[in-house]
Amino acid sequence: LVYQSREEFFHLDTYFNVPSSNTVVGVKQLMKDSRTEVYYYGKLIEVASFYDYIRKKGFNVIEVSEKEARKNYITNFLTIADGKIVAPRFSTKLKEFDVITVDVENLTGGRGGIHCMTAVVKRE
Repeated sequence: LVYQSREEFFHLDTYFNVPSSNTVVGVKQLMKDSRTEVYYYGKLIEVASFYDYIRKKGFNVIEVSEKEARKNYITNFLTIADGKIVAPRFSTKLKEFDVITVDVENLTGGRGGIHCMTAVVKRE
């Protein structure tokens, strides 16, 4: 479980996402301020900052600013394959990935993004 530190980032995908099997994109300070509880068969086994937990699991972290997350929805993308994402705006920080950009002004105008709209997509 991840307990977020600040209400204005009301969903995890507003400051964090996973574009590939070994890399995450996130706002470092918000990840550090968010508490993670890890359970195993209902028993709490670990409490850590979300950032520390992700790093401990071996993920590379591409850091983005709060402004990029809030204004440009840079973390609110949809991963459709390992390293391939559908995103509302392109950031040079995401240049290592195959990025498909789409116009989502109607979504972002309502404070939503691609990931918010799609939630979970089943892959084979």
